Amino acid sequence: MKDNSSLFTKIFLIFLSLFSIPLILICIALSLYTNNFYLILTKENMQSALSTTVKNAEAAFDAAEKIVVSVTSNEKLMQAFEISSKKNLNADEIYVMYDAWELLSALTVGNRNITSVLIYNHRNGDVISSDKRLTDISEHKTRPWYQAYLQNPDSLVWAADYANQTEAFSQIPVIAMVYPSASFDGSIVVNIPIGYLVEHVSENDDLFLMLPEGDTSISMSISKEPVLRQEAREKIKQRILSDSKRRGSFSILENGEKLIVSYDTSDYTNIRFVSIRSEMKAYQRISNLSRFLILFALLMVLIGVFICYFLSKRFYSPIQKIVNDIKHRIHAGDFGKSEWKYIEAAIDQFSKQETEMQALQEKKKSDERIMLMKQIVSDSIENWEDYYGIFGYTYYTVVIVKVDSEDEFHLNYAINERSYAMNLVLALAKNIISPKVGLVCDGFIGENSVILLVNSQTEKIDRKLLELMLSETKKILNASVSIAVGEPAEAGNVSNSLESAKGAFLQKYFLGNGKVIFSEIPDEFELDIELDETCFLNDIKLLNREAVFSQLQKIVDNLRQIRNAEFAKQQLWLVVHWLLRCAKEYKIDQSLLTNQQSVLSEFMSCETIEEAHTMLCDLSERIMKYFEVLHDENTYRKKILDYVNAHYNEDIDVYTMAYNLNISYSLLRRLFIECTGENIILYINRMRVEKAKELLKNRDKSLQEIAVEIGYNTTQSFNRNFKRFESITPGEYRKRMG
Repeated sequence: MKDNSSLFTKIFLIFLSLFSIPLILICIALSLYTNNFYLILTKENMQSALSTTVKNAEAAFDAAEKIVVSVTSNEKLMQAFEISSKKNLNADEIYVMYDAWELLSALTVGNRNITSVLIYNHRNGDVISSDKRLTDISEHKTRPWYQAYLQNPDSLVWAADYANQTEAFSQIPVIAMVYPSASFDGSIVVNIPIGYLVEHVSENDDLFLMLPEGDTSISMSISKEPVLRQEAREKIKQRILSDSKRRGSFSILENGEKLIVSYDTSDYTNIRFVSIRSEMKAYQRISNLSRFLILFALLMVLIGVFICYFLSKRFYSPIQKIVNDIKHRIHAGDFGKSEWKYIEAAIDQFSKQETEMQALQEKKKSDERIMLMKQIVSDSIENWEDYYGIFGYTYYTVVIVKVDSEDEFHLNYAINERSYAMNLVLALAKNIISPKVGLVCDGFIGENSVILLVNSQTEKIDRKLLELMLSETKKILNASVSIAVGEPAEAGNVSNSLESAKGAFLQKYFLGNGKVIFSEIPDEFELDIELDETCFLNDIKLLNREAVFSQLQKIVDNLRQIRNAEFAKQQLWLVVHWLLRCAKEYKIDQSLLTNQQSVLSEFMSCETIEEAHTMLCDLSERIMKYFEVLHDENTYRKKILDYVNAHYNEDIDVYTMAYNLNISYSLLRRLFIECTGENIILYINRMRVEKAKELLKNRDKSLQEIAVEIGYNTTQSFNRNFKRFESITPGEYRKRMG
């Protein structure tokens, strides 16, 4: 350090003057002028965030109106509502329903402005949604959008609501825009995600909307406590309404706490967006920021010491030091062995640079080799004579080594570990194949695979050699892999071998994973697959399991003989289509058919015909279990009534009730109506009122106590439902009873 201390000092002073000292001065100034500076900065920040929020909202409102126009004029959706209430749909009607769902789903896919779209038909009580569901309006009667629609069914209304997020089956907060629709005799609901609108607003802000039709407001705060009470919010609303400006900021004092209020008005819908922030929290953040910046500046000084030390060592010339030292020693007449340490250090430095250069050259050679392999495989080589020294044999065969389960492979290895593992597989293949007489092997790694180029003097590669490579590869990766071997090709036609290797992987559907698969030209013959839908579905309805599983096994065995993967998938999907149509005919809930998102996704995830066969057997068994329930409906009718009688004074969730009884929601609702002639909610309220009439005879209990005992949370709900059935209030009934 003493040899280059002067250079270190100069660099360190430059660093202090250019970076550390200005940063420390800024922190001090910021600490001195925090109040005025940050108040202005906070208002500008809040106003800027509100301006962005308004633009996001206007874009979302515009997208919502375009969706409404598109939906209103669509004949397929109108046709879907006409046939939605039918019990038995033919194939054409099923496709109409599927087209309607796909149309609504397409409106939200890739559109961050819109979460979901619902269409409510008042005439038949059906609701079609963009998450491909057809439901009854009874499932939505407690939803805010429906309550808002009932209050004003003839004009556009707004509501704070929650919507299903299809990808994760979770609830997300939304603003529901409910448009009246004469075309559907009901309404169109477009859900706009609040999270997208407020993504630029601070998490410490309380944000709400002031609607133009009155003093109604909608809160847009997500998962946090509001800054102030409702009374204070009303004062702020009156202050904003009395102001002729469309946007601005001001401060108010509420309960001894100073609040910063910023508002902006949408030119598109005349809605005011209001953001409120506690000034105390704002100043707390800037104070913390100031302390952080001071500590950061001190840390930068320490880092600067190490940087300056490194730069001084970097710019320090050992060669020049050797020259100066030798001159000094010659002049002083002081010679010894110590001066040679400078020469040794210089030699070490030059050796290190030479090693780095060799590494760069090796990487360049490796990149050139990979480029050459890709050019050969894609037939991009013009002069093959230039490469006879590398590949001197006649035939070129592309061999692909690929991991069978990519999800499992990604779970077990990080990204850099995958590349390292695949390079090990490439090195293993070259060490196994190249030493054999008449074979030269090279290649490159792809996505979860290794593409090998084998140059040979014979057309066929020994299967035992590839079996050995497969066995050793499994040991390296600790995962199942498959090897596909393309047809041998001569120079200039290697891409044909690559395509045939890719085609060979299709045989995995029949052969299974972990195999060596040679490309083969399939025999040209047709086998008639006998598929009897009526017989198959009758066996399912009659619970003839042996016959059902026998037919499925016969279909799979026949498809194995054809060895055509695409044809096999089409035939098996036809069987899935039968089962889905049967399930729809008997209104079997989707949740009873599969544990995944949909039956289609479960079928498409089957990598082999054995997996598809297992999936079909499981699906058939689930449907037959449903028919077992249908065969003993009387028992379930009694269980349903017993459950309601035992829990009438609790908050009964119909879906939870269906889960506890191990039946679907649709079956539960149908059996209950058959037993009682009315829906579950109406029946429970009637039971509660009858029980209340008995309890009202006892004057020792108050109306509040009776309401809680029979299952109502408030006396208002008790009074409303009692008057609905008895035409008088509970208090009036008690007076009549004397």
